[in-house]
Amino acid sequence: MINVNFFRKEAKNILPLILLFIFLLGAGAIAAEVYLSRADYEAALKRDQAWLDQNSENLNLSREMMQVDQWISQAENVQNTLRQNQFPMNRLTEKLAALIPDEDARVTSFQLSETSGQVSMLLQNTRTEEALAIISDLEAQPYVDKVQFLNAEQQDQATQEFSFQLIIELNLQALAEEDAE
Repeated sequence: MINVNFFRKEAKNILPLILLFIFLLGAGAIAAEVYLSRADYEAALKRDQAWLDQNSENLNLSREMMQVDQWISQAENVQNTLRQNQFPMNRLTEKLAALIPDEDARVTSFQLSETSGQVSMLLQNTRTEEALAIISDLEAQPYVDKVQFLNAEQQDQATQEFSFQLIIELNLQALAEEDAE
């Protein structure tokens, strides 16, 4: 026998439908959030671009001013570095020239090299005794390390005058200390 009950209803499981609805609702919320944040971002970009278009002259001027400020600060740094690392060349040349009697007529070539710390000098119309006196005077200076005698050429046999070429090696630290005093 078969027992059939026409009034009895079977219960349906609606839990999967509820979970599907919650998932779709969450996905919709995430999609709405992404869409709204992108729309807000695009609107902010448009506002910023409009502001940039309105203030482009001021921005260009500001950029140029910043570049000039950088150049000025670099120039000041270079000047400060040069001031700290230099010694007055004019004083050095005056000191060396003061050691040579009648330097206007005798010194025909004077070359100073800061990088090597050397002075190259060519003396004309100088007798041997005078050249030795000049070399000893130069070597007596605290800022002169060594005086090298390169060559001598006789200019006039009657007066026994020669042309002397000298290399003077400088002590840059002693020169800077003397300049500081």
